[in-house]
Amino acid sequence: MKKYTFLFLSLFLTTAIIAQTAHWAGPTPHPKAGDGKLEVNVLKADENGLFRARITEWSVSSTEVVIDEFDEKYEFVKTHEVSLIGQVKEFRSYEEFAVINGKNYLFTSSFSKPEKKFKLYVREIDLKGEPVGDERLLTSMPAEKLFRTGEFKINVSPNGNHVVILHQLPFVKKQNEKAIIKIYDNSLKEVKKKQVTLPYDWKRGPANTPLINNEGQVFILRTVFEKVFGIKYDVFYYNQSEGKLKQHNLTLESGKEIHECAFEFDNDGNLVVAGFYTDNVKTSRDAMGAYMLRFDAQSGEQLAKGISDFEGKFPDLAPLKCIVSTEGIIMIGEITTVDSKIISQSGTDIKYDKTYVNKDIFLTQFGFDGEVLAGHKIEKANQSRNDRGYLNSAVVLPHNGLVKLLFTDNAIKYDDAFKDKPTYRYVIMATLEADGNLSTKVLTDLGEGFYTSSFKLCTNEFYTLPNDMILLKAASSAEFKFGAVKF
Repeated sequence: MKKYTFLFLSLFLTTAIIAQTAHWAGPTPHPKAGDGKLEVNVLKADENGLFRARITEWSVSSTEVVIDEFDEKYEFVKTHEVSLIGQVKEFRSYEEFAVINGKNYLFTSSFSKPEKKFKLYVREIDLKGEPVGDERLLTSMPAEKLFRTGEFKINVSPNGNHVVILHQLPFVKKQNEKAIIKIYDNSLKEVKKKQVTLPYDWKRGPANTPLINNEGQVFILRTVFEKVFGIKYDVFYYNQSEGKLKQHNLTLESGKEIHECAFEFDNDGNLVVAGFYTDNVKTSRDAMGAYMLRFDAQSGEQLAKGISDFEGKFPDLAPLKCIVSTEGIIMIGEITTVDSKIISQSGTDIKYDKTYVNKDIFLTQFGFDGEVLAGHKIEKANQSRNDRGYLNSAVVLPHNGLVKLLFTDNAIKYDDAFKDKPTYRYVIMATLEADGNLSTKVLTDLGEGFYTSSFKLCTNEFYTLPNDMILLKAASSAEFKFGAVKF
C-alpha cells in the first residue's frame, strides 16, 4: 500500500482555439423519447458507413431491438426492426445481443408451462435485422412457474471466440445456491457443462456476473448484499479440468472496504478487478482510495494487489473505466452527483427536475505487480478557459498503448435561447503519456448552431475507424449527430 498525492491538472486552454474541422452528419432526431434503459452496440463502422444495434428496455417484460443504418457520410438512412419472436411462435424476452466470430446473434428466452422449462433461443441476424438460417434452441433449465424461472447470464470473450452462459437455477428455500456453467465455442457448440453449488444461502435475484477470457477460462464476479446496506465482492475461478470453483473474497486490509469495482482482462487473460474503497460500506459511500487486484488465468490465484490512499474523502465517486495498458492497470473514476430541483408543486404533488452534475476525474496508475505509479485529479469546473466555461463528462478510451480522455468544453458565444445555459461546442482530448503526465489539445469544433447538453462517442465507449480516425457522437435531448476526426 502506498499513499499517493494526486497531481492537480487544470486543463487550461486559451481562447484562441485552433481545431481540425470535421464533417458532422445530421442532426438526426432522437427516436422514441422516454425513460427506457438504452444499450448501443456498433456492429460495423468504417469509411462505408455505420450500423448499430439499439436495445431499449422499457420494462422488465418489454424490450425493443432495432438496427440503425447510416451511409458513408454518417447520415441516417433507415431503422430496421428486429423481431424478438423467432420460428417458434411464443412470447419472448430479450436476453442479449452479441457479436461472436464476426456474426451478429440475438438471444431470447421463453417459459414453457407444459414442459416446465425456461428456454434460451439464439438466431443469427444480418445488418438489416433479417434472420440468417434457422433459429436454435441453445439450452434450457427446469422451471416450475413463469415468475420463478431462474436467469441466463451471457458473456462473450474479448476476441469473440468463446461464450459462457451461466444458468442461475430457480430459487429453492433452505438450500445453497446452485448454477450451471456452460461454455461454447465460436460456432455456439457446447464444449463444457458443469453444475456448481455456491457457498451462499439461496436468495432471490442473486448477483453473479460470468466472465470468459480469450483462452476460454471462466471467472464469476459475485456481489453479496448483506444486512443494513453492506456489500462485499467475491471472485470465483472455474477450474475446467477439475470441474471445481475456487473462491476469493475480495478484501484489502483493515479499515478499507471495497464499495465500487470494475473489471477487465490483461493481455495474458488474467482477471483485473479495480475500483475504489471506503472505511465502512455500511455507513459510508465516500471514496478514500483506489485499489487493484489481479488473478491468474491458469490457476485462479491472486497475483497482485495495489492500494493507493487519497488525501481526503470524495463522495459519489464511481468507476468510469478500468484500462489495461502496456505499462499496467489504470483506474479512472468520476464524481457524479444528482442536483434535484422542484419544477412544479401542487399541494403535496411535487415534481423534480433531476440534473446529473459531472465533476472531477480521478486517475490512478498501477504497475502489474500492484505498485502505484502515478495519480492524477483532473479538475473540470471553471478550468477550461477564462470565459466561465467548464468541462462536461469524460469519455475514456485506449489508443496505441496510451489512455485518452475526451471532454466537451462550452462555447464562448451564447444566443438568446441559451443565454443562461452553457453549451458544449469544443471537443478536448487529454492523453496520459508514457511518462505519467497528461497533455491536452482541442480535437475538433462541434460547430455553431448545435447546442448539446451532453457528449459521448457513438458506442458505449468508442469506435476507431481506419487511418487513426475516431467516430464521435454529439447529442442533445432531442437530436444527435456523428462526426469523424483524426486523433
